[in-house]
Amino acid sequence: MLKKTWMLCALAMLAGCGEGSGSADQRLASTPQASQQGVLHKNAIHLPSGENLDIAGRLRSYNLLSNEQGDFDRYVFESPEDLMALEGQIYSTLAKRGYVRKIKSETPGLFVVRYAKRNAPSIMISYETRQNGTAEFKTQMKINWKNS
Repeated sequence: MLKKTWMLCALAMLAGCGEGSGSADQRLASTPQASQQGVLHKNAIHLPSGENLDIAGRLRSYNLLSNEQGDFDRYVFESPEDLMALEGQIYSTLAKRGYVRKIKSETPGLFVVRYAKRNAPSIMISYETRQNGTAEFKTQMKINWKNS
């Protein structure tokens, strides 16, 4: 077992050689700091209901938030897609998996939606348009759910 662990570490170190320090999202995606239910990937997450959700964008951060209501996972993605196109893709995927959508807030440049499925934590997603012309992305998406 120890030999396998050393081999995996050596392979991981070799894989990182020649790539420089890597971008922040590459380092984050390989950091094992996700909750028991969420798994970090560059452009996908593992939902608490057990399904993977591919996202047209890049993972920028993950945080475990705690308050009086409990612990919450928060993933932040950035996407080159327009706000409504991205939400349409996410909604289509989640609807096929049994989720229903409830719009919580809709203003120009900000769209907040709750996706619910029986026997699974609700997923809150806020889609926000970025107006900065120099940004590499158009939409920032924040995905939250309560850890059970």
